[in-house]
Amino acid sequence: MLISVPMLLAAIFMSLSYILYPIEVISPGYLSFKRIIGVYSPWLALVAVYGLCVLGGVSFPAYPSLLDMFSSSMPVQSWSLLLLCVLFLLPVLFLFFIPYTRRYNNTDKQWIAKYTLCFTVNTMAYLVVLTVDAPLVKILYYYISVGCSLYIAYMELFERLIRQQASIVEVESDEGDVASAKSSQQSPLCERVVHYMTSTSAYRNPDLSMTMLATALYTNRTTLSLAMRELGYPTSTRTSIPCA
Repeated sequence: MLISVPMLLAAIFMSLSYILYPIEVISPGYLSFKRIIGVYSPWLALVAVYGLCVLGGVSFPAYPSLLDMFSSSMPVQSWSLLLLCVLFLLPVLFLFFIPYTRRYNNTDKQWIAKYTLCFTVNTMAYLVVLTVDAPLVKILYYYISVGCSLYIAYMELFERLIRQQASIVEVESDEGDVASAKSSQQSPLCERVVHYMTSTSAYRNPDLSMTMLATALYTNRTTLSLAMRELGYPTSTRTSIPCA
């Protein structure tokens, strides 16, 4: 495996793709088409610069490992490999700049810290593989990468989904009249929809769309559609919701 600029550009692309899911977990509805393009814009700029350099006749040497690069006389173009290695580590920091709403998020700060640590361990292990071209290092990286993936799956299943579901069940009241029971069973998103529509009179806006409403409520279209059905309305934001 030779370390080259195209290979590192592909690694940066995967690193950026790796953080899209936690962004949506931290702030539901935050990712839109424009914001996804914004996430990938640094990578697109790097690809554009690389393409222009290649068209201009600039050659970028490839090396078996980063150690081999240091052991030889390094042309100026070789420093681009080091720059790309540094940029490979940076996407995870973007998670700390995502708007975190304590009430309407799907996780907590502890989950964010664990996911960040897991991501950092995986990327650092990959850089070690690039630095040391040895079969044992590659085998260790394989187990580290699989371990990180399994731990993320564990966090999703046991620490976020099942525990949140259990906490919702615990707070539901088993007593009360029919009206109070129905109200307690409604999801928090249903309450947010009713509050938003009544407080802003958004239902009067003929241009209101599911995408606009989902963005305003920091959620996604699928979750919003389920909440609208739970309220007994069709999945159209133009349907007026009566004031309580």
